[in-house]
Amino acid sequence: MTQDLFSFGKAKKMQTNKALKDHASKVVKVLDKVVSNLHQVHKLTNPLEKLGKDHIPFKVQPSHYEAFGAAFIRAIEDKLGLDFTPDLRKSWELMFSIIQ
Repeated sequence: MTQDLFSFGKAKKMQTNKALKDHASKVVKVLDKVVSNLHQVHKLTNPLEKLGKDHIPFKVQPSHYEAFGAAFIRAIEDKLGLDFTPDLRKSWELMFSIIQ
């Protein structure tokens, strides 16, 4: 998943890449913030706008967020197997639709 979306290097090197680990930590923090505020979406406007602006220098396009969301959901589905229910998929898709 990650190698398809980011230019951090080959799969083996990515496992020890500090930049990738730092970025993953930031991604988890953003996802946590979104999940924690799904009931108060208005609180997400400024942080998500900042997220978008922070990614402009990297030429990130809206379609990249969509691709990341799809890859992330696929990774969760692969990990959870049969425990990944249609309702769980809808919840993750909702969260990523807010981020996009």
